[in-house]
Amino acid sequence: MLFAMKLALSLLAFSAAAFAQQPPTLMTQAQTGFTRSHDYVLRSAIKMPADAFSFQPTPQVRTFGALIGHIVETNYYFCSTMKGEENPGKDIEKTKTTKDALVQAVKDVQAYCEPVVKSMGVDTKVKNGTRELPGLGVVFNMNAHTLEHYGNMTTYMRIKGIVPASSEN
Repeated sequence: MLFAMKLALSLLAFSAAAFAQQPPTLMTQAQTGFTRSHDYVLRSAIKMPADAFSFQPTPQVRTFGALIGHIVETNYYFCSTMKGEENPGKDIEKTKTTKDALVQAVKDVQAYCEPVVKSMGVDTKVKNGTRELPGLGVVFNMNAHTLEHYGNMTTYMRIKGIVPASSEN
């Protein structure tokens, strides 16, 4: 009898938890994408040797370090726009060039962005000058931009014989 009661209570608790969970929304998917894309960039920056931050496959493209600086600088722009603040991350691509500085910059921009990204709802609007944009679109555009350049980073890493973060087990 005690076993049956414990089983019934366990099933009831499990069912309540299952019903309490809501299916993911487009915004929760975008928020998860933000976390994942920044994690890939950070882990890849950590994996790449410091001397390879100046690596560029051809003179026409950014160095590995400049790619990270560009991602960080642009994400400060997206997030400061969502916050309605002045962009605190200008000129990072030009001013931060070492591995240590760029790894820290990725951590800093994630800490700056995460609260505003997590606070966005599906119907949140973002003012950008005289325009009002859907917050969901801003987060998706930021994620797309991050992953576009992360794709460049993975090519650089493969050329150097390093497995990118998204390809690790």
